[in-house]
Amino acid sequence: MRDGLRYACARHRDRGTCTNGHTVRRAVLEERLLRAVQEHILCPKAVAYLARKVEEAVSRRGVDAGRRRAEAEIRKLERERENIKAAVRLGKATETLLEMLAETEERIRRLRAEASAAEPRTSVRALPGLVERYVRDLRSTLGRDTARGRALLGRLLGDVVLMPTDGGLVAEISADVARGVRLVETNGAGRGI
Repeated sequence: MRDGLRYACARHRDRGTCTNGHTVRRAVLEERLLRAVQEHILCPKAVAYLARKVEEAVSRRGVDAGRRRAEAEIRKLERERENIKAAVRLGKATETLLEMLAETEERIRRLRAEASAAEPRTSVRALPGLVERYVRDLRSTLGRDTARGRALLGRLLGDVVLMPTDGGLVAEISADVARGVRLVETNGAGRGI
């Protein structure tokens, strides 16, 4: 930023190593960048796609973890069942021991059924609302705290390079959607970014 009102090439301004002496009004650039973020990076279609992919990944992880816990418990119960059977074979088939065997077998049966029918119980339905609040808060932050707003835009968009063309300046943005998601997770929308 050249001053509080205009953006300029830092290499031109600070080191003189760039011939790009163009500047652009801060309000114009920030509005266009925010519009591009909303329309192309955090648009409803992209957010819905992201929410679907996150839901799938979280579901797989949750189902896998639940299944692993159930399988570990089943192995433990199977060892217990074998110990009970060994006691029965040694002629110690008391009523209590036979009840323990039946209960253990029932628990094994129940856990196997639960493990095979494990359904994901996750939801990322809040993601679109979080993204919307994030963009709204980003606009507000840019208006209040320019340095912080610029830092947030930089983390979301990566490098923004202004290049002169015959028609004016063109902004080249190296956006990374995963970076944007981490930013929303890190800062949390609605918490005054």
